[in-house]
Amino acid sequence: MILSVFSTAQADERVYGCRDAYLSRNYDQAFPICSQFEHMKNEDVIFALAYMYVNGLGTEKNYDKAFDLFNSIANGEYEHAEVYYNLGMMHNFGRGTPVNHVKALEYYEKAANGKHFKASYNAGVLYLERGSFYQAKRYLQKAVENSYSPAYLNYGVLFADPKFNNVDLIEAYAWFTLAADDPYLEEDALINLKEVKKYLNPKQLKEGYDRYRTYRQKYNKRQ
Repeated sequence: MILSVFSTAQADERVYGCRDAYLSRNYDQAFPICSQFEHMKNEDVIFALAYMYVNGLGTEKNYDKAFDLFNSIANGEYEHAEVYYNLGMMHNFGRGTPVNHVKALEYYEKAANGKHFKASYNAGVLYLERGSFYQAKRYLQKAVENSYSPAYLNYGVLFADPKFNNVDLIEAYAWFTLAADDPYLEEDALINLKEVKKYLNPKQLKEGYDRYRTYRQKYNKRQ
């Protein structure tokens, strides 16, 4: 994902080489150029360097360095959802900092407020793990609306797992069927579908399939 950094019209002319190489995905060229200007504390440059460090683009992966760089601009004037998302990931998986799901959720929610649908999905998953139905549904729905197929699978779990006290197996069937359209999710989705189908009669299966067709038309942009 190439990000729209360097958007400030009055950006220092000295960082244009960094900008051009980064936005053209020429990371081997971008990293050494951007590194020259790290001392300037230009937030666009800092972001580009952090992004390259965390993904190992143009340099070796360095989570410690990436975390420090992202963190240095997270609380400034640089309101960028991708910064919060990356910090959420780093707290979530212990990259450059100890695992801290509370902090991860905090940053995912900030990113979600900036319309970052993958952050919304991750926040939904964390709430799902906590057993918080309404919060999980709220954030997973944002990912669903952006046709992010992993959210379909977890959305189905919300209605299939008795611990949430909102069991609706017809609804679960529809979402698992939609998730099965994604080859990467098909195996897990079919396992869930097989279990759900045990409890549905032919009429309910038809209703679930009809819902699936509606959701496919509304959400699944791969069709």
